[in-house]
Amino acid sequence: MRYNEAGEPLSLKFTLTDRASRKAWGAVWEQQMKDCGIQILRQHVPASWFYGDNSGVARRDFEIGAWAWVGQADPGGQTLYACDQIPTAENGWQGQNTFGWCNEAASNAIKKANNTLIKQERIDNYKIVQQEYTKDAIGIPLFVSPDTYAYNPELKGVDPRPGSQYFTYNVEKWEFPRDLVMGITQEPDTLFTLIASQWTASLAMTLIGDVAVTDLDFDFQPKLVTKLSTIESGLAKENVVEVKEGDMVLDVTGTPVALASGVVVKDSEGNEVEFKGDPIKMNQLTVTYEFIPGMKFSDGTPLTKKDFELGYKVACDKEVGAVTYITCDKTQSITFDSDTAYTVTWLPGVSDPLYYLPPYGWYYADRVIETDGPYKGMKLSEVPPKDWGTLPEVTTKPIDVGPYMLTEWVPGEKMVFEANPYYVLGPAKIKKIIWSFITPENAEAQLLNGDIDMLSSETLVGKTETLAAAEAEGKIKIDSVPGTTWEHIDFNLWLR
Repeated sequence: MRYNEAGEPLSLKFTLTDRASRKAWGAVWEQQMKDCGIQILRQHVPASWFYGDNSGVARRDFEIGAWAWVGQADPGGQTLYACDQIPTAENGWQGQNTFGWCNEAASNAIKKANNTLIKQERIDNYKIVQQEYTKDAIGIPLFVSPDTYAYNPELKGVDPRPGSQYFTYNVEKWEFPRDLVMGITQEPDTLFTLIASQWTASLAMTLIGDVAVTDLDFDFQPKLVTKLSTIESGLAKENVVEVKEGDMVLDVTGTPVALASGVVVKDSEGNEVEFKGDPIKMNQLTVTYEFIPGMKFSDGTPLTKKDFELGYKVACDKEVGAVTYITCDKTQSITFDSDTAYTVTWLPGVSDPLYYLPPYGWYYADRVIETDGPYKGMKLSEVPPKDWGTLPEVTTKPIDVGPYMLTEWVPGEKMVFEANPYYVLGPAKIKKIIWSFITPENAEAQLLNGDIDMLSSETLVGKTETLAAAEAEGKIKIDSVPGTTWEHIDFNLWLR
């Protein structure tokens, strides 16, 4: 063991969840560090605490921590690595830069990479971020996990693909002769995903609310939109506008600012120009997002313009406690053109490479609040967004337009999803899907015993010998695809 002059051992507190796979590799890494003379005090905690809204990672309450991120078709990263995305008590714990890394070169580069449509510029800036990350050593990338799914051979239609964040993207097409029981080892804390980042919460919302666009094989395909809102499709336009002092623009670092002397922006020719008082010509994106007609909430109420209006209002309300407001801050204006389309005019200088993906969703505006309390009898649209985080109609009993509706939630036991009879692409072929909350330790046994019908990559760490033997006997079917999830260890560079 390594000791300092005071005789204190080199000891680090290592926090990670109690997921089976993390217990496995965490023990290996602890031993490896011991071989290096470093004592690792490994503590496994519930995911609900580590990823909670007011604890663990959200409050930077760790010395070193481990978790997984999901790779995407576009690298993104601005909320993770920019200096102005460090959560602190002073900013109300907003942002995802939970390791507190502030490297100006990397911060500026990550913003530039996320605010240009020119591929080579993006590559060049991501290279800077990678170089600075490596020099500062703010974390240890570990490995990419395979996504493994094991299920009853009678289940048809499951088609996990590389790049798809949610294997339920086509759940309405699955077929099974009876109710499908899925074993889930991480119960959602809340279904108000605007303020929560739990994977299982988002997975549940793919059943209840669906996805507008899929990202199969690291590319994008329309699902609830008529087509991708690209310049090529005619739904997006990049115009040249003239900006003057006081106008809100995006500067070259990707920060929304009021144009003033000394601010550097990218002009319409792609040059970096310092504002000195004279108007500057800049590019400005205007994008229309068209959704397929006929979408209805699971009680039969059609989705209309006011639901989109409420979606935007809540997402951009600074008191709601959203993970980030970068998208809102980059929006100059939004118009709701019809019951199936809205148009966003972005700030001059915005050049997000994924501009064609819908930035805002919807909420059921006319939903009547039935929960006892000050808002009972009111419509959801009449409830202040700051109070949504404690409202059951939002957190545990949402009504949406997806292939399924949540009809029962017994904490610690199960969630029951029944087919939405009004689903625009349906109805779903399986009438009822039940999430049974189980422990990782008995997950495989329950599958092999027939107590549950499916386990997903949220639980499985790969094709174990036991699963492989059961597959060979025809008891189960296994799909294993290259995963998008990568595990890493991060250092907290600032402790409160």
